[in-house]
Amino acid sequence: MGYILAILIWGVFGYLVGRAAQEKGRDFTLWFILGVVGNVIAMIAILFMPRSLSQEEKIIKFAEEHKQCHVCGAVLKNEARACNQCGHMFGA
Repeated sequence: MGYILAILIWGVFGYLVGRAAQEKGRDFTLWFILGVVGNVIAMIAILFMPRSLSQEEKIIKFAEEHKQCHVCGAVLKNEARACNQCGHMFGA
């Protein structure tokens, strides 16, 4: 009976870690296994881990941080005052 209870507790803990990971955009199966094997350590790790950005969010973030040169089409950071490809100066 003790073994069954231990396996049940490991399974529940693995599920909880997997769900917490899934909420942060991580892989449920991998974190379920880590939750079963590493119990408390895996739970602490996933709680302090930042949320993973989706592919769409990464594209939006990149677009917000960069601009395109109107002359040559080079992609530059928003802070750039001149294009490093063609030398075009951006207005203030």
